[in-house]
Amino acid sequence: MTMAKCLELIQISKNHQEFDQHGSFAFPCELYYTVIDGKKRDRIPGHWHDELEIGYVDSGRVLLETASENLEIREGQCYFINSHIVHGMRFLKERGSFYSFVFHENMIKGPEAINQNAVYPILESSRRVFTSDDDRLNVTFKKLINVFEGNQSGYELSVRHELEAFWLRLLELFPVEASSERVIGERIGRMLGFIEKHFADNIGIIDIAKSADISKRECYRCFKERLGETPGNYLMRYRVTQAAKRIVLTSDHFEVIAKECGFASASYFSTRFKKVYGLSPGEYRKQERQKEESSCLIDTASA
Repeated sequence: MTMAKCLELIQISKNHQEFDQHGSFAFPCELYYTVIDGKKRDRIPGHWHDELEIGYVDSGRVLLETASENLEIREGQCYFINSHIVHGMRFLKERGSFYSFVFHENMIKGPEAINQNAVYPILESSRRVFTSDDDRLNVTFKKLINVFEGNQSGYELSVRHELEAFWLRLLELFPVEASSERVIGERIGRMLGFIEKHFADNIGIIDIAKSADISKRECYRCFKERLGETPGNYLMRYRVTQAAKRIVLTSDHFEVIAKECGFASASYFSTRFKKVYGLSPGEYRKQERQKEESSCLIDTASA
């Protein structure tokens, strides 16, 4: 049976990025259950991740803290946190608990018409966090918990089904943006899709801008306004995160991984990797292998 996990310690880099892998690369999602009793643990520190996060407060009251706003989430309410948003959690009572489901956007993406009409309007919205006590959201999230923990044959399809139902209701409740905001969102969606497809190639800012039929200057404006960083920084970070996946999944030499991820040299790759993860590629591989071995030992001992 697959059970909700409890992260006793979140691994966070110097720039607040979370290192923990959510699910597997084959099924990129994970369900967590967090209990805070005010003694051993009274908060979740500020962090961010590439994945999206939805959750449900099971008991108590939680203060969701971001750089731009603090939102109180009461017992029985759901929440949504977009990707790349630094966020922390703090309980407003001595004891409380909440579920969180962290997932990659590919879990809800589909044909381009679906992406443009149902996915990107939320992914690229200027509204980065959202809370609601809507009954349909609550019921759907509880179904998501049940199918995830049930781990029946084909449960992955059931998880995706409930996630899509949650997303559809979220889309109905989400604040509607002005047409100008939608235009920027569509441009960002096209440019991020281009980066995802061509990150290993020798591409630059001009290529990224051309993918959305806009100027280099407008490309910079869209990225800064929506993602808070330059397109060059985003491209570099995306290449590093893709390289990190290959470091964990393969035994390839770092020179090969560097080339496959668009880096001109292994030394430059190593420098950029350490700036993001705080470790060299070799240290990162060793750390992840040790974590896998420890996990296997725990599973063997509990079997």
